[in-house]
Amino acid sequence: MKHPITKFRCCTPLALLTHLWNEYGTITSQDLTANYARMTDQWTPPTPIEDLYLQLRDGREFATEGNETIDDSQLLRLCYDNISNTGLFNDALKIWRQKPETGKTYTLFCTYMTTEHEDRMRNQTTSQGAGYANNITETTITDIVHKQLEHFVNQMPMFQQDPNDQENVDPNVPDPMEQMNAALTADELKDIMKDMMKDFRPNRRNNNNNNNRPLAHQGTNDDGTKNTYCWSHGITTNLRHNGKNCTRQKDGHKSEATLTNKMGGCTETCKPRN
Repeated sequence: MKHPITKFRCCTPLALLTHLWNEYGTITSQDLTANYARMTDQWTPPTPIEDLYLQLRDGREFATEGNETIDDSQLLRLCYDNISNTGLFNDALKIWRQKPETGKTYTLFCTYMTTEHEDRMRNQTTSQGAGYANNITETTITDIVHKQLEHFVNQMPMFQQDPNDQENVDPNVPDPMEQMNAALTADELKDIMKDMMKDFRPNRRNNNNNNNRPLAHQGTNDDGTKNTYCWSHGITTNLRHNGKNCTRQKDGHKSEATLTNKMGGCTETCKPRN
């Protein structure tokens, strides 16, 4: 595809992508298996039901590229099972099952369930009235709390593992998170989550006291205006903006930089946003 003189200048992006797909875009059986798993990912309201239709459509298109045929009857089965697994449309699905077999097409099912979903979203008042209460069990609560706890722990640096250290992991040692999930009840997990999140809840009393305190500054301009310093943006009269609380840090940002010790940072004057 590369011309000896013009290189890729006369080659369109579409031509490049088409060439790469035809020569190297081979879909393996493992790819098709993974694609089927994506197609069967559980849809959960109040997510738009169109997301489920799009999930199935993309999966069928990918399968077609891999020379695997998924017809409308298979899509209907996958869509029906997915919606049935939510446990929120039992009455609507019962009415669908009673329809004549000749009228049960995938297109009509999508239209029918879209109407049912929109009606449910408009008329639901509480989780209990919408049917959620009948579907929440102790096991469900345990799974939800455990996933949140695992996500929280994984974000803490002390629990993050270097991918290069996977070779040193003993396969015979059980996963600590799996052990914790098996040992703790739903109530115990919820108590742990509450205790862990206490440190992250804002203290309203302290916040009110802090709001009454004058903002710290690092120096003054020639006209006496107080200013502070940020390594990424320079000198600013916005006393709420400094190196430690900057929300738009540039690469190599140094939070410890000050007006008297810029540590090689920006020397310009940062204009406050209007």
